[in-house]
Amino acid sequence: ASKSWTLSSDDGQKTVSVKYKDAVGNWSNPVSDTIILDTTAPVIIVNSPNDNFLTNQATITLDYTVDGIAKSETRTLSEGFNTLTVSATDLAGNSASKTITGVLDTTVPVTTDSGIDNLWHNSPVTVTLTASDSGSGIGKTYYSTDGSLPTILYGSPFVISNEGIYTGKYQSVDKAGNPELVKGASHQVKIDTAKPAGSIAINNGNQYTASTSVTLTLSAADTGSGLSQMQFSNDNISWLTPESYASAKAWT
Repeated sequence: ASKSWTLSSDDGQKTVSVKYKDAVGNWSNPVSDTIILDTTAPVIIVNSPNDNFLTNQATITLDYTVDGIAKSETRTLSEGFNTLTVSATDLAGNSASKTITGVLDTTVPVTTDSGIDNLWHNSPVTVTLTASDSGSGIGKTYYSTDGSLPTILYGSPFVISNEGIYTGKYQSVDKAGNPELVKGASHQVKIDTAKPAGSIAINNGNQYTASTSVTLTLSAADTGSGLSQMQFSNDNISWLTPESYASAKAWT
């Protein structure tokens, strides 16, 4: 036989007693049984990772406690947004769950440059670095201009004005910690503000000539970008069209 019974509502150990009576009025001695009433759901606390976590690791370890008992488990993440749920059910059948969310980003950022064009310039050059990331976003961008590993934090476009050849390298790291491969090993900024110097000799430096047709012997040097063209005039006012540099020229 069975009977529905309502225990007192406060949690804890409960005792239910019963006596039985026979048909002629004899009562049995009381008999009892105990049961623990537990209506409280387990308390789950996730210690690591924090909610709204950001990682570049495809697996993550959940450290949490259930009613103060430490537990740990490993979860595999998917690229992008993830929802992680921890559930627990106690011996009385009370259930609870705790959910945290986060992002897995394994995609490296991409950085491009403007101004590092491997061409010669005779005026200051402005270098601009533009970084993009499809996942967590750009964290930091670093650069160098001497060919070393990039360690200078980039904040805004910068100007290179001193004469010389500068090897620009740069790299971005996104907010999840994914580093881009260093770029720019062969990218240079070349600045040449110094004028070339040269000399000219008419007919090998002879003092006189009886003919208007002469040979010009030419010599020039440049410590920067190198010689490119030359231009001639008979009066130092009107100049002919520039032409490629050569060491000699027939002239009238």
